[in-house]
Amino acid sequence: MPTVGNETGDTNCQIGVGSTGPGVKALQNTLNDCYGTRLVVDGIYGNQTSSAVVHAQQANGITSDGIYGHQTRDHLVWHDDRGRCVRP
Repeated sequence: MPTVGNETGDTNCQIGVGSTGPGVKALQNTLNDCYGTRLVVDGIYGNQTSSAVVHAQQANGITSDGIYGHQTRDHLVWHDDRGRCVRP
């Protein structure tokens, strides 16, 4: 799941429109595989990624603002090492 910086272990990440990088790619892959979206996995957090995050937030009954922050991180399901979508 995305965190601030590369391999920092900081779990208080917040990413939104305009963010780029491997954390965005990981989020886009999870949204595609675990929430049925069809995002282009390009590492760019644009309007389509924001809309997909809103969808996932709504599916999890949390504030739907399109921003990936600590609350969203704590509620999304992610791939485990077996490729299953599970809560961390």
